[in-house]
Amino acid sequence: MTATLKEELLGQRSSDITQRERTYTRAFLVISDDKTDTAWDVENAAGLPVIGSTFPTDTTAIVQNIKVKNHAPYAGWTVTCTYSDEFQIDPTDPSNDAPRISFNSSLYSVDLVQDINGKPIQNSSGEPYLDPAVQGELADLIVSIRANVLAVPSWALNYMNSVNDSVITVEGLPIGAELARFQGLRVSEQKRRADTDYYEVTFELHCRKTGWKKSILDAGFKALFDGNQEDIRTLGDNAKVTTPHPLDGAGNAVYLLPMEPGDAVYNDFEIHEKLDFSQLPGVT
Repeated sequence: MTATLKEELLGQRSSDITQRERTYTRAFLVISDDKTDTAWDVENAAGLPVIGSTFPTDTTAIVQNIKVKNHAPYAGWTVTCTYSDEFQIDPTDPSNDAPRISFNSSLYSVDLVQDINGKPIQNSSGEPYLDPAVQGELADLIVSIRANVLAVPSWALNYMNSVNDSVITVEGLPIGAELARFQGLRVSEQKRRADTDYYEVTFELHCRKTGWKKSILDAGFKALFDGNQEDIRTLGDNAKVTTPHPLDGAGNAVYLLPMEPGDAVYNDFEIHEKLDFSQLPGVT
């Protein structure tokens, strides 16, 4: 059985040029000599463009989609190829395709205990709002990266909830050490291009300019007095405090209220493993 390229159907040529991309369409007539020929046989007829082929007069545009349609009883087929410069792909090895990268943002809630100038958030008597804390919203930058791999990546589990151990660059944007957290991993079902099986991997880097250490206000119901842990009591009536009381970072109660900028002390805790993100697709 043989499917033979007969001619290009010049009357079906078209293009769509926008500010963002250029798209071209070419159609070809293929003749089959066997009723058992399938669309796959026709698509692979010698001389036809394949996924990744360049447009004759615009080499930045490549075949992104091929449609095959039988228009006459078994013998006549139309093969329509759509070219685009939206992204570059390899016709035989999908893992060589350039990663697709996009940026967006996401809000998250946070307990606010000081403002952007370091001034503690407190009432007029100088008591911090701790129980409940004042809630606010901040934003993370989210980098979404999609790439093709030939096997389910061995790093899939290792990178979950990790942060970058050094400065990285994505699409020319530098991201400081420990500011990006890996999450949102997705691996597609197995796909096929030409004779190559592959998977599409998608993941996100959540970037926070304050980093990903767990920062907790140093406060509680007990403090150190002469090296011993004891209840914190009010200066007036010597009663036990009923809300978490600020500490100075060394276990001592802060009794000078209202607190001034810089008085609030935070304890930072490492909760994410640090890894080399430059090994990830689309990251350098």
